Amino acid sequence: MGAGLASRSDWSPSIDSIGFIAAPLNECTEELSKWRKSLFGGSQGVVVESGNWSLDEKMAKLDVLALDATREIFTATRSPKWTAYFDNGITGADPAPLGYFAELLQTTVVNVQYSPPSSDEDSRWGNCQVAIFYPGNRSRSIALAEDESGWIFEAWGDPEPWEEVDRYKRRNKVDRFSYEVLVDYCRNIGIDPFVPEFYEDASSLIDVTPPWKVSRLTRAEYAKRGWRVNG
Repeated sequence: MGAGLASRSDWSPSIDSIGFIAAPLNECTEELSKWRKSLFGGSQGVVVESGNWSLDEKMAKLDVLALDATREIFTATRSPKWTAYFDNGITGADPAPLGYFAELLQTTVVNVQYSPPSSDEDSRWGNCQVAIFYPGNRSRSIALAEDESGWIFEAWGDPEPWEEVDRYKRRNKVDRFSYEVLVDYCRNIGIDPFVPEFYEDASSLIDVTPPWKVSRLTRAEYAKRGWRVNG
């Protein structure tokens, strides 16, 4: 595994799952804030802030984690086509609303997930996934994930032309999909999720205060509990 975002365990889980939307930053911000306000009965409880923030500053704004995300950041990237999405959920960007974004904005949305294999130093389960959502409820995903029983490999939807589909037949599951292959797939899509310089400073923050009690904890507290909410 290379350096860059994938090695920043101190920013986990906010970088363990990242979204990319094929739409401009302003459009993403406007449409998501409208959706959030519709869910929470109006503008009360939904605050939108824009600014030019470094990646360190963005991660600091997401440091207080919640079971369901209450803070979401859109950021411009070096690709004019793609806007990145981070949130403060305990698993990083949630694929479910990302899939909805594809319908809401009628555009392609990508979810990239990566965390290294579990070790004595890092109790998180290993995870290597990419999911592509298209308008019309069509999607393609490839996933290699670790759990108590070992590694699980799964793929859904029609393969993209640039995929190395022969790899998926390999006997050893960890050889079917890897960090290096994930990076290659992302570059075919037009994104570089693990390169810090890929992310521009121009950003927007959507901060939601739900009408119910939200359990919150910092990244350090979450890591101390073994990446569990209760511990």
